[in-house]
Amino acid sequence: MGVSVKGKIAIMRYHSDFRGSKVHQAAQHGAIAAILYSDPKECAMDGTMAEHVYPSTVWMPPDGVQRGTLMTMDGDLLTPLYPSKADLYGARTIKEV
Repeated sequence: MGVSVKGKIAIMRYHSDFRGSKVHQAAQHGAIAAILYSDPKECAMDGTMAEHVYPSTVWMPPDGVQRGTLMTMDGDLLTPLYPSKADLYGARTIKEV
């Protein structure tokens, strides 16, 4: 788009790309922070009236927010590639538990 984000807060809509990639790219171009928002045209295709959104349909209500990670790897933020609890590391069957 040709807009510099250096030293700015980048405002980006969720869309088809992974949110972590968007924030990473903004940081690579000098952004100091990022705000991601959901576009109603993409998450409430039939409108935001109660009968057109969750729980009546799969679409997000007007006060709904997305949540998720920006990380590109598994694990806890402070210990990447490892679970946040030591006893979760090994896979066990129900009979073993």
